[in-house]
Amino acid sequence: MIEYTLEEFTEIQKYFPNLYYDEKENCIRGELNFSARYQKQSKKKGEDIWEIIPCSSGSDCLRDCYEIKILLNDTQSEWPKVFETGGRIEKLAAEIGKPIIDLHIYPSDNSCCLGIDFNTNITLRKFVLNKVYPYFVWQAYFDKYRKIPPCGEYSHGGKGFAEYRQDLEKIGRNDPCICGSGEKYKKCCAVLYK
Repeated sequence: MIEYTLEEFTEIQKYFPNLYYDEKENCIRGELNFSARYQKQSKKKGEDIWEIIPCSSGSDCLRDCYEIKILLNDTQSEWPKVFETGGRIEKLAAEIGKPIIDLHIYPSDNSCCLGIDFNTNITLRKFVLNKVYPYFVWQAYFDKYRKIPPCGEYSHGGKGFAEYRQDLEKIGRNDPCICGSGEKYKKCCAVLYK
């Protein structure tokens, strides 16, 4: 279950000022604006370690904006449900002739597939910065280049968890987290995965 407070939402607005809290629906909605790029940090056991970092220029800088909605009290799930409300991902899937699930949207309700589920309490800030933000950077990269980014891609279903767990076992506590948040592993997914 995600723990959240309005103070925490104010902190999220420092990163994403065009998001707002909709008290009537108990959700966060608005524009998720970012300028980010994937950057190789190091090699660990023969594999590249990547992270998402802010950027202001360069051909690989992804400047993008997605209309989103985050339902905070979804009784069907431990996690808030996230939706891309502008229809961009659905339009891209149709344009390239792929099923929407290949772009990490659940066809059953059009919510975003944010990756691995964890059975632990995390904060709303960590959820937005470590799950929602990297998800939309992934989408922007795929939209721009029409290929999978260098990190953050896992299979659907049980195989995805096995792949993720193998990657976690290869990184050190002080390495950049493989989710692409830019934080050290010990302060990011190590808190989520126990």
